[in-house]
Amino acid sequence: MKRRLRHATFQYGYMWRFASVAPDSVTIVAFSGGRVMGWCLVFAHDPAPIANIFVNRRYRGRGVAHRLMREVLDRYAKILVVLHDKASGGFYGRMRRRYPNRITTIDWWKELPYWRRLIKKLKRAARARQS
Repeated sequence: MKRRLRHATFQYGYMWRFASVAPDSVTIVAFSGGRVMGWCLVFAHDPAPIANIFVNRRYRGRGVAHRLMREVLDRYAKILVVLHDKASGGFYGRMRRRYPNRITTIDWWKELPYWRRLIKKLKRAARARQS
């Protein structure tokens, strides 16, 4: 399933790289009639897991992202979310107000060198597990 989701969304972006090197990640998927409406990929991270939500364009504005966020917060006491653009900033801002002290936001573009280092670290760990 993760392989299908990886190619369905961010084929050339960083999220598919995370999904391919983080086998302990959790994927929560929202379906409608057998179709994937959206998903949330949660990566183990310190100080809190990183949650990334994606909703298919045709299902946006229907509460799918909010339901995925509730599911993630049912599983984890606190999470980190990454701001990619204005839409994600608006959504995560509303979620931070709705769930105070449970969501921390990080700006993707300001922290890009950090994410690159983290991906390299995860790749090394994945190779070590395969050896």
